[in-house]
Amino acid sequence: MPVDEAAAWEEHTTGPAELHVLPGGHFFLVQQSAGVIELLERELADPPHGVAL
Repeated sequence: MPVDEAAAWEEHTTGPAELHVLPGGHFFLVQQSAGVIELLERELADPPHGVAL
């Protein structure tokens, strides 16, 4: 998905949105697994106020 299309999803929410672009192709989750896990841990450790997980 092009970055500009991914960024456009922000228009469909009233809450906070943040786009993280990671390098890699179709298998980026395998190629960037450490970075994805680090990002998820960081985001889940400090969720925005009023967000239910």
